[in-house]
Order: sequence, then structure tokens, then C-alpha cells
Amino acid sequence: MTYQIETTDPITGMALSQLMSMPYVIESEEDNNLIIYFENEENRDTYLRDPGKHDLEHYTTHPGSPHIAS
Repeated sequence: MTYQIETTDPITGMALSQLMSMPYVIESEEDNNLIIYFENEENRDTYLRDPGKHDLEHYTTHPGSPHIAS
């Protein structure tokens, strides 16, 4: 299983230097997982409403449906 991490908030374009306690989503498809971190929960919720609308800084594809890990 591969995990990739996006540390730039796709809503604001801000690079995050600290990831502890930051909201995130995981996009999964079989063995490919992308973890996307956000500056705040509002940005995460905006992203979840329409993920395809927001470009990622470091990855050109979204591997699957986003979900919040519990």
C-alpha cells in the first residue's frame, strides 16, 4: 500500500509546515492513498463538497473518493 501526502492546502495554496492536529482527508483507490492536509476544518469541508474543483500542488490525479478517516 502506497501513501502520498499533500501538505499544501488546496483551498488557499498555503504550504503547511506543521501537520499535527491539522484536518485532513484520505483519497483511496486499492493500493494508492493520498492524504491531503488543510489549514482548518472549513477548508476541508469546502474541498469535500467538490474535490475536482480544487487543484493539488504536488499531484496531478486524485486517486479516489475522499473521506475523513476516523
